[in-house]
Amino acid sequence: MLANCVHCLEPFDFSEAQLRKLEAALAKLQAGKHLRFKCPACDLAINLRADGSAAEGKREQAGDVEVEMKAAGVTTSALGKPQPPDMGWLAGGPVEKRGGVVEDVPLALILVESGAMKTAVAEAFVGQSYRPIFAKTIQKALESMRFVRYAAIVFQAEFEGKPLAASAFHAYMKNMEMRYRRKVFYALIGPQFHSLYDLEALTNSANLVVNDADVKHFSTILNKSIQDYNDLFGPYLAILQEHGKL
Repeated sequence: MLANCVHCLEPFDFSEAQLRKLEAALAKLQAGKHLRFKCPACDLAINLRADGSAAEGKREQAGDVEVEMKAAGVTTSALGKPQPPDMGWLAGGPVEKRGGVVEDVPLALILVESGAMKTAVAEAFVGQSYRPIFAKTIQKALESMRFVRYAAIVFQAEFEGKPLAASAFHAYMKNMEMRYRRKVFYALIGPQFHSLYDLEALTNSANLVVNDADVKHFSTILNKSIQDYNDLFGPYLAILQEHGKL
């Protein structure tokens, strides 16, 4: 049986009754079907094969089995899909994702309070072939960054109740050595920002800023912003890597 969430890596703490219910549901699975439930920590959906292993990389399918364990204390309702974007700035039509096969899965560190906003951000990065990693506190995030290189970081302004200007995490990002910082896509979310305003992002030492009201379109915003980032910095980073400076 899977012991940790494939998204946030938090260990499961199921009771004996919950485990028995899971095992019984797995035993009833038809060939080719998966058991889907939500991680109690990050609220993202996980698909299990009949042997209890994770069906990683497989998106939700019609016909997958969903287990309701409300009586046992775990809610596993279906994971809602992001709303379709209705962005006035997208005058040229939908933004299509570009890129080839991902060999090494990049990690995205997410410091966003629990709720719909956190789920929308995580789902957007999953759609970009990142693995979202959640930090419950700034201290844990900073400790994690000592050992893990993240390709992307999303930080919600006033996380843990402090304004951005007084945030130890934001200060750490602003003072990060450039040889590491240039490899990180840093996004800020808050009510004071104007989404996709590059000058505001630059002023705050970030690559992207998103207003709270636009987080429901985070998938589309992230797709466009990452493409712009790669178009702008991709050739420069390739030259640095070629000369051993990256």
